[in-house]
Amino acid sequence: MPITTSAKKAVRSSRKKAVVNRRSKTIAKKAVRVFKKTPNKDNLKKVYSAIDKLVKKKILHQNKAGRVKSKLAKTIAQEPKKAASASPKKKAPGKRSSGAKKMAKKS
Repeated sequence: MPITTSAKKAVRSSRKKAVVNRRSKTIAKKAVRVFKKTPNKDNLKKVYSAIDKLVKKKILHQNKAGRVKSKLAKTIAQEPKKAASASPKKKAPGKRSSGAKKMAKKS
């Protein structure tokens, strides 16, 4: 328990800030969830905006924000490729490994 008045005030203010920070984080998480359901450029723009606001308020670290944004950008870049590679291709007959060749020569 805080004893001095300044410590009591610090506890009160930190609780208020925690509520605001939690609310901001949930808004960003919801934006990410919406983007994952329907990945398009408009939703990506909203996610970027929400994450950048968290960084500006110092709720989220800049490097973490960069990682998240990069990961989401990769998903949107891979979307057209997934549709194109819908038909699976047959693999060419595999070659034996170099270890298998050595074993064949010894026998």
